[in-house]
Amino acid sequence: MVISILASLFFLFLIAIAYRFSDSIARQASRYMIGMLFMLAFFGIIIDMLHIMSRSLSIEIVEDFIGMVEDGGEHLVMSVMAWFVFLLFETSPSGNQMFKDYLSKKSSRMENKRP
Repeated sequence: MVISILASLFFLFLIAIAYRFSDSIARQASRYMIGMLFMLAFFGIIIDMLHIMSRSLSIEIVEDFIGMVEDGGEHLVMSVMAWFVFLLFETSPSGNQMFKDYLSKKSSRMENKRP
């Protein structure tokens, strides 16, 4: 649990720095990321505690269900976060241009290596 809290604080710190030095669009994206980070903490900490407590009930179906909610929630939130970051990169003009530049440099390096 301490590791989860420290990891969450680390990412909150990075998001806060990005929030402080960004424009309004990036601030809105940071607010969404903070919300998703709190959702991840909910599943990773709160639901995990319920999962640990459910083990003492000795009711296997309840333990399995809470474990499924915990793991599924974490995976779902992380998938949405990854999709969100990818979508930000794809829709921003600078991100899209960076990707195109990267691909053109990579393809030119590949062509130069051919005998």
